[in-house]
Amino acid sequence: MTTRAIHILFALALTATIFVLDVLTPLAYGEWLLYAIPLLIAANVVPIASIAWLPAAGSLLTALGFFLSPHQNFEQKIAIVNRGMGIAMLWCLAYMTKRRREAQENLARSYRDLERRVEERTRELSEANEFLVREISERQRTERELQESEHKFKDLAENSRVGFYLMRDGVFCYANPFFAEIFGYSAGELVSRGYRELVLPEDLSRLDEHLQKRLEGDEQYGHYTFSGIRKDGVVLCLEAYNSRTIYQGSPAIIGAVVDITERRRAEEALRYSEARYRNLHDEIPTMIFTLDLTGTILSVNPYGASQLGYAIDELEGASVLEIFHREDRGSVAEQLRKCLREPGRVYHWQLRKIRKDGGLLWVEELAQAIYDLNGSPNVLVVCRDVTASREAEEALRKAHNELEQKVAERTKALAEANQKLLEMDRLKSMFIASMSHEIRTPLNSVIGFASILLNEWLGPVNAEQKENLAAILRAGKHLMSLLNDVIDLSRIESGKVEPLIEEFDIGTLVDEAVDLVAVEAREKGLELAVKAIRLTMRTDRRRLLQCLANLLTNAVKFTERGGVFITVSRCTEDAFPLSGPVPTPETVEISIEDTGIGIRPEDQAKLFQPFVRVVSPDVTAVSGTGLGLYLTARLVKEVLKGDVRCSSRYGRGSTFGIRIPVRIV
Repeated sequence: MTTRAIHILFALALTATIFVLDVLTPLAYGEWLLYAIPLLIAANVVPIASIAWLPAAGSLLTALGFFLSPHQNFEQKIAIVNRGMGIAMLWCLAYMTKRRREAQENLARSYRDLERRVEERTRELSEANEFLVREISERQRTERELQESEHKFKDLAENSRVGFYLMRDGVFCYANPFFAEIFGYSAGELVSRGYRELVLPEDLSRLDEHLQKRLEGDEQYGHYTFSGIRKDGVVLCLEAYNSRTIYQGSPAIIGAVVDITERRRAEEALRYSEARYRNLHDEIPTMIFTLDLTGTILSVNPYGASQLGYAIDELEGASVLEIFHREDRGSVAEQLRKCLREPGRVYHWQLRKIRKDGGLLWVEELAQAIYDLNGSPNVLVVCRDVTASREAEEALRKAHNELEQKVAERTKALAEANQKLLEMDRLKSMFIASMSHEIRTPLNSVIGFASILLNEWLGPVNAEQKENLAAILRAGKHLMSLLNDVIDLSRIESGKVEPLIEEFDIGTLVDEAVDLVAVEAREKGLELAVKAIRLTMRTDRRRLLQCLANLLTNAVKFTERGGVFITVSRCTEDAFPLSGPVPTPETVEISIEDTGIGIRPEDQAKLFQPFVRVVSPDVTAVSGTGLGLYLTARLVKEVLKGDVRCSSRYGRGSTFGIRIPVRIV
């Protein structure tokens, strides 16, 4: 039996004796302190890694003794504190013993190493004495070579694009410029700085473990990756190579670091791309085949196999010609040869495939030569089922022929109807021209003579006569306005209204339009306010004046108190879209705002429809044809190349805006 075994058995026996003694004696006694003796005996003979089991066993026995010993009214809290201190003492003794043994073993190793070195050195010195002269010259040569080697190594380290470092006790003793550059420091900043400052906290424990294994000699060389932190806070992915060395008599780590951040990103992108392609290949509702030089199917996606009624393994390894119609196999072989002769070019064809059950399948295929990882050419074929579209095309051709026949018949009928419509349009134009002449002439006479009589140019008239003459004058003007609106509407709808381009000042034009409603506004006690810029415009002056007059007339007509406010401003961006072509982005907006009754939301959509008048239950009926806003909108869009908008709050008033280009070419 070895001395070590004897010591262990003795410690076990002594431990058992102390435990029995502790259980049999009252709680107040401290026999459990004697566990320190077998612990010290065993700690000197068991392996260092197993020392931690000794205080653990002593702690367990001490705790058991607390529960098994007779208490005899002894204060349990004191006993718990005492035994807790005793357990702490056992752990301290174990720790100190472990440290002492580690130091002894290190010392023994150093001693053995020293003895070996002394023996080697003695032998070397003996040999050196015999060849002293030669050794001196050899040493001198070696020193020169060493200096050259050191100089080369220094140049290599200083100019290398790999980060080299030397570290002792977790602190950098040396770092080449590229190592410092990786972390955003200068080489001088890193010397005497701890490596833990350069490592992401999540990786510190793993890195500590790697370095500790190297320092303890468990592993001579290390290779691992970790996440580092640059000076500016950017996280890096780094690959490290290191080994244990001796620097100035102490264990140290020498190593190299490579920044693989971009490589990792590329790998992640590649993995993502591969996964995405695999998902696309497996899930896309398109048939995908890969063929080799002989036309053998190397792979097929699930959708492609299912469309042909096969399992994937039934198709892979088979000739692609077998799934084509016999009459099309020659064309398929020729197309595949073309693909392989011209890599990179995409070929396209429509041919027939045969399903497993014998059914016919028209497919449209795209094929291109590609290269596998070994550089061998393959053919990638992507195809879709166009059977339905081919059948639809056939049906479409039949329908097209029938439709052509019907179109010819309808064209003939439409030509006849169009001739009749042209004749009706000619008659309508003649009627409007006749009405314009036959009605306007007597109507002008009625209006003119009514004005003469009302103004008493032919003699005085009484109040009743004045009232009747005023009614005649109003009715005549209303009829004349209706006649003009109908004529304008007819011209617009027939496309016969061409803009008469003039240059004029917009402010002057607005003042002229305001003068047309000034009398009526004063009679109703309304305020008329104009805020206009001075801007020369080139457009149809008469039609713009007509549109403004229509909007101002409506504003005054439907406003009982408050006022009407006109604003002219230049626009740099579109507030609302223009319907006509605009040769220049410069536009002007004329806004007419009133404080009248407003328009209900459900009525706003009907504002610009012909012969539609919006009636409010809160206002007495007013005269009108229902054509004013419709004509205004058509003139603005088709003649002035602009647009009209309206915004209104019922009971608060309305705002109408005309937006037109400053110049029409």
